[in-house]
Amino acid sequence: ASGSCVITVTSVNGISNTITVNVSEGAIRIFGDNRYETAFKTADALKSQLKRDKVNNIIVASGTGFADALAGSYLAAETEAPILMTDKKQENIDNLVNYINENLVDGGTVYILGGTAAVSDEVEKALSNYRVKRLAGNDRYETNLPMAAAGADISADILYSIRSVASPLHGTPICRGGIHHTRNRGE
Repeated sequence: ASGSCVITVTSVNGISNTITVNVSEGAIRIFGDNRYETAFKTADALKSQLKRDKVNNIIVASGTGFADALAGSYLAAETEAPILMTDKKQENIDNLVNYINENLVDGGTVYILGGTAAVSDEVEKALSNYRVKRLAGNDRYETNLPMAAAGADISADILYSIRSVASPLHGTPICRGGIHHTRNRGE
């Protein structure tokens, strides 16, 4: 069905951003019981779009924050990789590892976004039979730089403030360069 919906995001300091999303006829809603399951279903939709049973690359990011996954969206586009999420819960780690084992080609690459505080060392160890590349820095600002460098063709960049999620989400579909966090004054 077609139509539109209005989404308002309000930050903890009371600043609101509102966007209107227009949905065209034939749009497909992808969803799961939680953000982790939704990521798996989105990955399945990507495989279907690519007409593949398995992918060559998978990106893993924290499911408890948006910064690394958002910055990794450029790498995902360049490597035709789904972005999967995890946290510290064993059930979510097990589901992630099982999904990767079933859907990544032998010899495929897993890009882990962020340090061990974002994605545990346990996840990396469980995926040791693949090429694992952890892309991390001292903080979220430094972490996104190796993500952009890992992509193949940087032709344009998007800069955004880490304090707002709405602005960079609008730009991800058109970005063919890196998506970089910027510090606000005083940070």
